[in-house]
Amino acid sequence: MIWMQAAVIAAFSYMGSVFALWRRSGQLHAEGASSLPKGMQFLTGGIVFWIWSDGHQAANDTRLSKTVWAARAFFVAFILLFGVSIVAP
Repeated sequence: MIWMQAAVIAAFSYMGSVFALWRRSGQLHAEGASSLPKGMQFLTGGIVFWIWSDGHQAANDTRLSKTVWAARAFFVAFILLFGVSIVAP
């Protein structure tokens, strides 16, 4: 189940990057899709998965749980701001 969550997160990260590139260039073509920063996509998916899995492991530790939720909130805000700056330059 954990691997399924990681795969879904990585897939959505990749699709979001493709959509942002498509919105910015006005068209989706193979040349643009191959020039996407794949390392950044997998890094984003990995960080999201790491924060999510730590949240599940820290369910009994209140202090760690608050830290994980703060990291989640910061990361989501960062992704939203970065996504808005790509889609609407």
